[in-house]
Amino acid sequence: MTVKVTKEQLAHCREVAAAAIRSIAGKDGKNILKKLGCSTISYTLYNNMPTLVLKVAGEQHQGWVFVSLEEGKDGYVVSLLNEDHTLKRAVVDVEKEAVRQVLMDNI
Repeated sequence: MTVKVTKEQLAHCREVAAAAIRSIAGKDGKNILKKLGCSTISYTLYNNMPTLVLKVAGEQHQGWVFVSLEEGKDGYVVSLLNEDHTLKRAVVDVEKEAVRQVLMDNI
């Protein structure tokens, strides 16, 4: 099933993804993305949440990482997906300041 996304929703996803990247990069800049083996950075609407999409090849996880903003809770869901996009693990209620550490611990 294809879901239509409005230009406004897509723009909001882009803003959320940019904020998530800034939070993940921290003081190290984009070097952390290299450490995670990140080869693709994108954004989408996933489970009706604006989402940063990363393709990674880390020591513990190879596949996709979706960092989704739960706007009602003002927290993030970090979803690890296999290459075929099946869910491997999800970490919920992640505070903005903790997203970077969750990625480092799981990738």
